[in-house]
Amino acid sequence: IETDLTERSTERSTEQSIETDLTETSTEKSTERSIETDVTERSTERSKEKDLTVSSTDTSTERSIEPDLTERSTKISIETDLTVRSTDTSTEGSIETYLTERSTERSDRFN
Repeated sequence: IETDLTERSTERSTEQSIETDLTETSTEKSTERSIETDVTERSTERSKEKDLTVSSTDTSTERSIEPDLTERSTKISIETDLTVRSTDTSTEGSIETYLTERSTERSDRFN
């Protein structure tokens, strides 16, 4: 009976050590999984940061282009204005010339 009890006790202690080992293994696996999740999250954060940096660069480039476009637009409108004024002036000049000719003709007639 003693031998039998000793064997049973030995079996139980063996079972307990196996259970302990299984529990440790399970804990290790769950720790590994949580580490993998953490690494994945960090990687995702980094890719988002890169995206934001690229987006920020694009925005600043657009902003620097906008003033340039505004300046060009202003120059074009000034050039158009000058062209219109020049046309107006030449029209006025030709009208004055015409009026001068007419008045010269009239004064010739009277003389």
